[in-house]
Amino acid sequence: MKALIFLAACAIPAGAWSLVARTGEAVFEIEATGNPKVDNELADRAVAALRRRLQAQGLSGSVERRAGLRISAAISSREDDPEVLLRPLYKPSQAEFHMVNAERTKPRPGDMTGVEYALDPESGAVKQTVRVLDKSAVLGGADIASAVQSLDGATGQPFLSMTFTPAGAKKLAAVTEAGVGRQLAIVVDGRILSVAMIHSAITGGQLSLTGQFTLAEVRDYARALSGGPLPERVRLAQLLVDGKPAALPSAPVARAPAAKSAAPALAPERAITSDVDAPPPALARGRADGVAIVIGVEKTRQGLPRADYAARDAKVFADYLVETLGYPRNNVALLLDERAAKSDLDKYFEDWLPRKAGPGATVVVFFSGHGAPDAVHGTTYLVPYDGDPAFLDKTSYPLKRLYENLGRLKGRRSIVLLDACFSGAGPRSALAKGARPLVSRQAAVEPPASLAVLSASASNQIGGAFDAQGHGLFTYFVLKSLRDAAAKGRAPTMQELYDDVSTKVEAEARRLTGNEQTPQLQAAPEARASSL
Repeated sequence: MKALIFLAACAIPAGAWSLVARTGEAVFEIEATGNPKVDNELADRAVAALRRRLQAQGLSGSVERRAGLRISAAISSREDDPEVLLRPLYKPSQAEFHMVNAERTKPRPGDMTGVEYALDPESGAVKQTVRVLDKSAVLGGADIASAVQSLDGATGQPFLSMTFTPAGAKKLAAVTEAGVGRQLAIVVDGRILSVAMIHSAITGGQLSLTGQFTLAEVRDYARALSGGPLPERVRLAQLLVDGKPAALPSAPVARAPAAKSAAPALAPERAITSDVDAPPPALARGRADGVAIVIGVEKTRQGLPRADYAARDAKVFADYLVETLGYPRNNVALLLDERAAKSDLDKYFEDWLPRKAGPGATVVVFFSGHGAPDAVHGTTYLVPYDGDPAFLDKTSYPLKRLYENLGRLKGRRSIVLLDACFSGAGPRSALAKGARPLVSRQAAVEPPASLAVLSASASNQIGGAFDAQGHGLFTYFVLKSLRDAAAKGRAPTMQELYDDVSTKVEAEARRLTGNEQTPQLQAAPEARASSL
């Protein structure tokens, strides 16, 4: 039998001024061990961690232990959306420091790797560096006492200043003394935040992280690191806003390490429901000749950061094609995760599709997941399940090749939708949660006249997830636009789809993250008039 400990974390922002307070609550579950002493310690650690996170966010609130190993707190916000304020409480914020293995520039099977992308703001050229990291972390989030944002008095450039605990300071001194001349990678939630060269031993327990950060980025990193990680065996179970359930993110907050002996599994995650998940009724005139390849790669064999909700994006989009737009089900190939390997993409793009698409057919390719740029050769790739950023030309599918294959389908109209993007700035990679790295303009590939390509963002922008709806931000508004048009008994043209989606994605991206995300449409005038 599995016992669960419930926690509710709450926040009240300082300086609230609205007359009507809104409320929010985050409920966590801890998988109990069956040992009351250990269970109590887990609950105490969770309470302390949540209180630190509230303090780090500059929020007032109370987190109280209750009977039955429950922890609850009342929350309200009169100025900001409580759901947004609660996010930092349930983000993993797992920080690790790994030494970079400089002896090897090419990874081998089983290596721990991280990819850095650097973007020249003037030329737009992208540099990609694959780092091989030592598997064992030399420092962790528990070694960080606090992290604050600071400004360089001479340059005005923001930077991150970290203070380590006494034990962490000793570790930092020992690591940097032994690692002079080596590089140290700082990894947060599985993503490389920065790689720094160790020039000398750091003995004061202080570490400054510089780079081409924005002030907002430095602030967010400081808050996440200051709050510290949540204890193991903790997962987010429920979000309530104004007393009503809100959508959950797709993954547990923190996972327990794998054990040799069997352990009780965490409770299954609650399904996220979105207002676009149910396909609208079928249009009067469907696409009986329509053919589609729909791909969602959320997780990869190489363990790249998850492209949040990518598999769900693909499933729902395929449902719209069949149930609303009238595509024959046996003409829609749905490739998800393990079924979207490089060999699958080769087979379906180059063999299955030419045989399925008859004269005059409408061909649709939808891809949600990771992409990657090869800055050396100027080639852009879609990353399949078994794709390896270190060996893109051998393991991933070139976007140029996809366009060429679609261009050979004479007499057919083709549409490509890409919920994938590239992000990078300066000498470090700082990808947002759920961001999908793709460069769509880097390779300067022009689609043929019969092809319309609608992509999630410009090549120097971040595109990511819409947690509240459980979809990629771009995919959500594509589905929303299709739904609105179906209510009028029609499918939108690509120009109409672009006009609607681009405006809404830009506005929502600014509201959610403060980032710019501008969908792009590449199409000749005739292709812009085509519809799904």
